[in-house]
Amino acid sequence: MCARRFLIFVFILILLFVAGAFAIYQFGQQVLIKQATPQGHFEAPSNGKPDYSKAENWIASEDLPNDPSHWRPANDQPVEPIAIDARVFYVHPTTYLRRDHWNAPLLPDSDTEARTRLFVQSEASAFSQDAAVWAPRYRQAAFGAFLLRNADAQNALDLAFSDVSAAFDEFLKRNPTGPIILAAHSQGSLHISRLLRERAPQLKDRLVAAYVVGWPLSVTADLPAIGLSACTSPDQTGCVLSWQSFGQPANPDLIITAWEGTKGPTGIKRERKDMLCVNPLTGTKDGAAPPNANPGTLVPNGSMTGAHLEPGSVGAHCDKGLLLLDGPFLRLGHSPCRATIITFTTTPCSGLRSGMTRHGGSRLGVSDHQQRRRVRRDRFARQACRARRRDEDRRTGGLRFGLELCRAIRNDPSDQVHGRPRSTSKIR
Repeated sequence: MCARRFLIFVFILILLFVAGAFAIYQFGQQVLIKQATPQGHFEAPSNGKPDYSKAENWIASEDLPNDPSHWRPANDQPVEPIAIDARVFYVHPTTYLRRDHWNAPLLPDSDTEARTRLFVQSEASAFSQDAAVWAPRYRQAAFGAFLLRNADAQNALDLAFSDVSAAFDEFLKRNPTGPIILAAHSQGSLHISRLLRERAPQLKDRLVAAYVVGWPLSVTADLPAIGLSACTSPDQTGCVLSWQSFGQPANPDLIITAWEGTKGPTGIKRERKDMLCVNPLTGTKDGAAPPNANPGTLVPNGSMTGAHLEPGSVGAHCDKGLLLLDGPFLRLGHSPCRATIITFTTTPCSGLRSGMTRHGGSRLGVSDHQQRRRVRRDRFARQACRARRRDEDRRTGGLRFGLELCRAIRNDPSDQVHGRPRSTSKIR
């Protein structure tokens, strides 16, 4: 009798477990979206637009004290500065995780500020030995705005873009000539893709490359309107690199659901089969590279106060528009979470890529010898931690903020990745 009762009890527990797993599978995504949606309706701020002529409205810029883009990994090797005066305009991803407003304030709370600086530190620093980095503060849309298709979400994203656009005007005013690199992640990439469309004349003959990372781009619905092609070789310039990195098995449902079926600026509907993937390790569209081709994965310590480069650990290959990570999961310091943090390094097709195109009268180029030297010390401009979670977590998005180990955020959108690559070729 006791044995029968015990078996019945075990059977009931199994049923409850299966029912719970099914509920997460079916409704986890809806629950996540609901929990990320800001309260109330969008309200336009009453305190006016940011003044980007003031240093306080930039996180990184020339001569700014305590600039996080100047950070370096513990084992990074210094290199001689390049001889050309290049500039990087970098837009950080979503770091405002609160639900009290549809947009973050320009000068945010301490937690948001810490996350923002961490992203600039781990991503934009990939370029700062070769070029001056400019990274504006902006009234970023709350995380939930990406997951919804309604007026509140669109108004929040439009407000955020208006700040990015105004900051870019100031950037161009202070840097009227010379090569330009655009780089962004997640929400920042959404704004950069729009900036590429609207500012094409100002970028003509100056753009080295655009890194539109962590937000999908369609080769049919987006790229024709941008007027740039996807990078197909490491030495190509004036092209776009875009990828969304996932650990395997990948579950991009959260972001694909929000993106697929929407109309691009060409009027064509976006489809999964047209999603762009440029492998940053190879600098080529739909490329693949083994772990030993990666010059360095950025691995933070458990407290996220420092990081080092781990060469030859993580590879990646494009598959159906996604960048899938290959290689072992790396332990972050002494943290209980295991995560893969990628350093997508691209040969010259990352950072200041080499090429034979002239920008501002200067030749962008790099010899094979110089390229090999540069690639050895290059690392990516995107850092993130994708915690190895249970299948249920993956079904609810599987996105982990690269900043707060084990806190939800978008996967490359982002970020499941939240791994990032980088590499910059020397400009001479």
